[in-house]
Amino acid sequence: MPNRAKFTATVPILLLGAAFPSCAAQSLETSLDTFLAPNLTVASKSATRPPQLSTIDDWSAQDPGGTVESPRRNSQYAVPQDPRSTQEHQLEGRWCLRSTAKIDLGEGVTVRRDALFYQPHVEQIFDKPLPPLPVESGDALRRHGCRLTRILSEFELPGGMSPRDFAETLARRLPGHRFEGPRRFGTSPSPDDFWKPLYSFSSPRNSFLVFAHDLADHPAVLLEWESNAPDYREPSSDTINPEAGQPWLPLRAALIARLPERPTLEMLSFLAPQVGDPAEQPALYCNRDLVPVLRNWFALAVKVTPERHAAALLVADAVANRLENCDEFSDSDDTFPPPPGMSPVGSAEDLRKSLVELGVTTDKSARPGPEFYSGNLIAQVRKLAPEGPVNELSWIVTLDERCPPLVDLDMGCTDFIKSGESLLSRFPSDQWTPSVHLLLAETYSITAAQEESYLPNASTEKARSLSKAAEHFRAWYATSTNDRDRALVWEEIWGIEAGLGPRLMVPWQLRQ
Repeated sequence: MPNRAKFTATVPILLLGAAFPSCAAQSLETSLDTFLAPNLTVASKSATRPPQLSTIDDWSAQDPGGTVESPRRNSQYAVPQDPRSTQEHQLEGRWCLRSTAKIDLGEGVTVRRDALFYQPHVEQIFDKPLPPLPVESGDALRRHGCRLTRILSEFELPGGMSPRDFAETLARRLPGHRFEGPRRFGTSPSPDDFWKPLYSFSSPRNSFLVFAHDLADHPAVLLEWESNAPDYREPSSDTINPEAGQPWLPLRAALIARLPERPTLEMLSFLAPQVGDPAEQPALYCNRDLVPVLRNWFALAVKVTPERHAAALLVADAVANRLENCDEFSDSDDTFPPPPGMSPVGSAEDLRKSLVELGVTTDKSARPGPEFYSGNLIAQVRKLAPEGPVNELSWIVTLDERCPPLVDLDMGCTDFIKSGESLLSRFPSDQWTPSVHLLLAETYSITAAQEESYLPNASTEKARSLSKAAEHFRAWYATSTNDRDRALVWEEIWGIEAGLGPRLMVPWQLRQ
């Protein structure tokens, strides 16, 4: 370990474009000062108002030896298995460009520096309008639109050199108020973490974090610089539900059916919100409680026009989804027999027989859990109402069920996409249109996310899926009045256009 007294306490003023001095002609202390100079200059620029955050071209001009990478699924999205790589993957997050340089500081110390660039972050607050959507795409959008907001410098030390001594020497060169230990690191460190937090340095616009790893055969120190500027960072972890803006479909169908008030309220009562844990709800014996209401409803529905009859069947379709909550079907599994002295009102077989008489079918083979309604009433709805508002609602029901990949990631969504695209072309824009655009954007995003890579060797079909996802996000952006999700969709459009891949509505296992 070099004599710590030899380290200078101040950072010399250096030209950022100057070549790195020869390690043979300088001490490790000087090499460290020279190495830190670009980081500290970047930090000082990010602290200005407004922050002067570098583009990749700005950074490459002052650090010409770096290797620039664009995101790939196998490097950015696939989660590593070893603790070290997993933690570094989490620290990097969802970057859009990375410049990597490997530098020999001398005396056995080498460093890998990753300069990480992130996409714009937007918020819609105080009626401030969002920026225009991007007109560029791909590499041009990344190079012009992404900004440097994080630098990770990983120092590999020779055996026998103390990581904590090196970290202390490094810490004396960092600006900001110093905090000891992990308390200022945002989250509590895990005992399994490869990198153990030592110090943090905070200022209003920057932060430096120092980590160490002190295995005898692999001593190392990690320095993270991050800008606190709010305009460029990883996208929010928030998600959106495409059904959030939809009107309540059963009520809309009931208004079209116009059956007597009391039976209508009895049907809708089965769809009332359930407050509390499912185990706290009263028992639902469907043969006693639900079947008589359905029987009366069907008897009334056959007396009205086909359009109103179809609307009534849509209400029945919604109510039939409660069948998986029937105590008869739960008991049919013989997993939890009723307590002694308490017998259910009718058996599962009795309930199935009653439902068949009404023309309602159930299924148990397609998924685990209780027996459930098969959805067979929808075909009758479309036969009675081959066009018009009730037909549109019947397709909304299908789309709200989502495409198969949300259940089985190996199945395709071709039929689902055809249904959604057909609905948009057959019916004028209305309250359902923004939701349909989001459902299709979600489906195209999932299809694209299942591919092995996002750039630039993507298959033609995958590239088309990304293009269609962006198209439907843009259509939602143009038609929706949902302010809460507007900034999230703006960032998703930007990310897809920049080639970062979909994220917002993709299942978590496909994001990684």
